[in-house]
Amino acid sequence: MPTGSPGGYLWLLFGHNHRVYVQRGLADFSYKVVLTCSGAVGSATDFGDNLRLRTKGYQIDDFILSAYPNARLPDTPFDTTTVVKRVIIKDSPKLEGFGPKGKATGFFTGLGATFETLVLSNNPAIRAEEWEAIGKQVKTIKTLVIHKAPEFDDLDALAALAPTLQTLVLRATGLTTFKVNLSTYANLAILDLSETPALKKFDTTVPAKLKNVFISGAGLDTLSQKTLTELVKADFVDLSKNNLNCDCSNFPADFVNEANEKKFLGSTCATPTEIKGSKFATTCLNKNFLLFGKRARSLTRKL
Repeated sequence: MPTGSPGGYLWLLFGHNHRVYVQRGLADFSYKVVLTCSGAVGSATDFGDNLRLRTKGYQIDDFILSAYPNARLPDTPFDTTTVVKRVIIKDSPKLEGFGPKGKATGFFTGLGATFETLVLSNNPAIRAEEWEAIGKQVKTIKTLVIHKAPEFDDLDALAALAPTLQTLVLRATGLTTFKVNLSTYANLAILDLSETPALKKFDTTVPAKLKNVFISGAGLDTLSQKTLTELVKADFVDLSKNNLNCDCSNFPADFVNEANEKKFLGSTCATPTEIKGSKFATTCLNKNFLLFGKRARSLTRKL
């Protein structure tokens, strides 16, 4: 491994438009190695050959690829002696697939158990069938982030990754419905479905380790009593920027209380109009038809 002065950087030239830098932290004097590749990297084959040769034996914390110019990523570009912890692929509008078309192997093949985090952001041309390819190439990921991916609309494509995932972020995707039994995601602690206005239905079973759920800025209005009963098992649920219906008949028994206000912090009622803007989980409105067809309204607060 390269060395450098405390708190400084050691820069290593890695061909045209590639750079490896080693950062040594001031506090713990540990090194962080980041490899960035952007723009003109040549053909997929040439890029893969260069990566395999020049990263052999390295331990890389972050591999960052942006503005990738090709439709496909190279096949198995890392040597078995190379250690990569996190891969970030972003801002690549031409990218369609994670390896050669029709092959079981691909870009992530061979990264091994040390590969823990994959971030895929703003790669809008990724084909729908490619998401399943991730689970075929690697099964050790603990954190998966898919962001700005309009073609991603099916969680089943990630089923092979379920046993190891601890953090799953699916932001600004094409999801319209999330009706999933998450019991196979036994280690999942964080679920983030924010910034997905097309998401109209959310119905799930919460695994025991799921502590934080983020669904801010979706298109949700009514959550079933079953879903709310599941969500209260988490420590924190962000439903802000949704037009939530706070008719009491939608809520489970004893749902309206101070503890749930803290759990659903920042979430408010949008309907009925009489309580618009009220805190979700501390306020609901009962609407019942009585004699003469009149509707009675009673504000319920339990604090």
